[in-house]
Amino acid sequence: MKQIKTIVVLLIVLMVSGLYAAQLDKIDSLKQILRSTAEGETVDLLNQLAEAHAGDEWEKSQRYASLALDLAGSLDDKYGSAVANMNLALYYNRAQNYREALDHAAVALSQFEQISDDWQIARTLRTIGTTYALLNQTDQSLDYFLRSLIIFEDIQSEQDVAENVMALGRIYSEWGQSEKALRFYERANAIYTEKLDYKGMLVSGNLMAQALMSLDRFEEAKELLQQTLSTADEHLSLQLQALTYTSLGELYHRQAQLNTALDYYLNALELKQQQSHQGELALALSDVAGVYQDAGDVPKALSYFKQGQQLAEESGELAISAEIWLRIGELYMQMGKQSKTTQAMRSGLKHAQQVTELTVIQRANFLLTEAYSRFGQAGKALGYQKALQETTDELNRQQSSQRVAELEIRYELDKMDRELSDLKGDAVIKDIEYKRQVTVMLIAGTFSAALMVLVVIFIFYRSSLLRRAEREKMDQSLRLKADFTAMLVHDLRSPLTSVFGFAELLKMGGEKPQAQIHDIAKTIRE
Repeated sequence: MKQIKTIVVLLIVLMVSGLYAAQLDKIDSLKQILRSTAEGETVDLLNQLAEAHAGDEWEKSQRYASLALDLAGSLDDKYGSAVANMNLALYYNRAQNYREALDHAAVALSQFEQISDDWQIARTLRTIGTTYALLNQTDQSLDYFLRSLIIFEDIQSEQDVAENVMALGRIYSEWGQSEKALRFYERANAIYTEKLDYKGMLVSGNLMAQALMSLDRFEEAKELLQQTLSTADEHLSLQLQALTYTSLGELYHRQAQLNTALDYYLNALELKQQQSHQGELALALSDVAGVYQDAGDVPKALSYFKQGQQLAEESGELAISAEIWLRIGELYMQMGKQSKTTQAMRSGLKHAQQVTELTVIQRANFLLTEAYSRFGQAGKALGYQKALQETTDELNRQQSSQRVAELEIRYELDKMDRELSDLKGDAVIKDIEYKRQVTVMLIAGTFSAALMVLVVIFIFYRSSLLRRAEREKMDQSLRLKADFTAMLVHDLRSPLTSVFGFAELLKMGGEKPQAQIHDIAKTIRE
């Protein structure tokens, strides 16, 4: 079994190396073209290089985007400048410099609107929405994602629609509205399935399972995750296999099947160790620790929690670090170790405050209040109780703002739906009017065609009658001529016979008296 796993890992490494080599070839090709290109095309190539380096080498991506922006400015290339600003916005999101990201995205949005590029406008709106999501301003994030979604739907860009509805699903999931989140995830999954986008299918499948678990629909979640795992195994995706193992671990953990949950969490941990992503690895260690904690194995739980916390802190994942510190504090509180309990919880509170994670801050204040109350320090407990109340009030204000924002967005969407319905109604009326006009034109055309056919038939029939009359007239003339000729021949034949007879008498000669000859000649003459 180990040998098979080793072979699979080697194959995956070779595949990844091949993809990386292909990416390097693409970058080298772009650089070669850049050396021989005209000035006007340089901006586009610099932007392409920025996009090619994004994901693995963000610093290089930022340098190429900056060069593209400077050159586009000198050439007054608005499109090139807008794309460069978009690439810089993506870079600053990655660098967690959200102010710069928003500034560049706002400039890009303005430039794309000037040149009326709908797809880029929608893409920029989505980037702004992502930035606000990273800032935990989910109400504003929701607004931008919905505006972006409307444009993508209008231009029928299905892949982008799927990405947007996934983002909207995550927002509703954060708000605890799992039913809404599930509907968005299902829509994204349907699009990815139609497009045979296996990565999208696997990610959306896992998110659907998470939403189903939140709704206590464990059997549906289990069936979905088994299908997802089968697809991940088929396409040898380590990252997505790890994601699915984690979801299955959570599923069995929630159902208190600790041994099965531990197996899946350990499988996920093993795969994540091969990927060496410290933030994800920290979460995997924390998941394993949670199972050991519920199983009552405190030493192992502490060991895994501490490993996860250290990795999270080293990688700058302070929100993850804060959560793990709090769980460590809970373990120490179970063990009755006052100093270590409060120290761990305060560390968690400090890290949560640094990244303004209000829900984690709320939990930290609650746990510190409980810890100091348990250990008999009422004064400190009261202080954290006040901080807890303030955090709860702030969260309530945010939730109220979110609800107001959602209502406003829903109102805008309803308004747009009404406008769309009105437009559809106008379109239906115009369609009916058009069909009526077409029908009238068809009737008139049919009547005209029938009339023309009748005229042609009449002309043909009249011509036929005329030809028949002419033929009859001609026949009659020929009959008259024949009758006249016959009559003429008959009338000439009788006297000519007599003439012929008397002529024969003269021809016969002989002695005839002069008087007889005179009578024959007179008769012939008559």
